[in-house]
Amino acid sequence: MTSKRPPLPFYDEPPTKLESLVGQLQKTMTVETIGGVHAISVRMPTIPYTTIQALSQHSGISMNKLIVSLIDVALDEVWQQLGEEDQERVSELRSGFINLVMQSNTPQAGKGEI
Repeated sequence: MTSKRPPLPFYDEPPTKLESLVGQLQKTMTVETIGGVHAISVRMPTIPYTTIQALSQHSGISMNKLIVSLIDVALDEVWQQLGEEDQERVSELRSGFINLVMQSNTPQAGKGEI
């Protein structure tokens, strides 16, 4: 009698943003980011703030980098739930904002460590 094994996972596909973040939190993966950075200020409720603080301390990932990764994962998930028409409109708006940032000579889009 032979036992049926589950299929081997495919590793040809890059990990999702969520898988990358979980890998970073579990200290099994590192991720490098590229592109401009923008400093913003955000007011955050206590529970998410303290959860991020705990995840940061547990993983050794800076709070800033962790927040950026969490936003990236959330945006990816939201994007998948948007309809095609909404995706097109948001893409158009984003392109406009990117053009404004690229055309401005303000230090708004600086290079730096996340």
